[in-house]
Amino acid sequence: MNNLLLNCIFIILISFSVNAQNEEKVNCSDVQTGVFTKQSDDNIPFSSKIVRTENFQREYIGNGSERSSRLKWLNNCSYLMLPYPKKEGEDPNEEILRKYEGIEVTYTARKGDTIYFTAKLHKMENSGKDL
Repeated sequence: MNNLLLNCIFIILISFSVNAQNEEKVNCSDVQTGVFTKQSDDNIPFSSKIVRTENFQREYIGNGSERSSRLKWLNNCSYLMLPYPKKEGEDPNEEILRKYEGIEVTYTARKGDTIYFTAKLHKMENSGKDL
């Protein structure tokens, strides 16, 4: 299960390029809070439900696991998913999030009900060391 979670986090960290033709400008105000669904695809085999408040997000993953993150909004369309302080028996992925001070997510485009985003490790100057 840890390998699946690690794979999901790394897939999320990959920056997606977006073809902006026929896409609407993102209205980020309606994605800062609420309940959202992420569909499964070739890279992530489980769908999930995300419940987001202004400063907190809980993700219920289709395989029965769940993940929580603190949020810090950087602007109207970008936020940091912040790691929790270290605790015994934690998921090893939390250590990676602490090392890079979180994941920076930016909404980039919208097409219908689909919102496109980029996600990257927040502090990239450590990139490539001891992953």
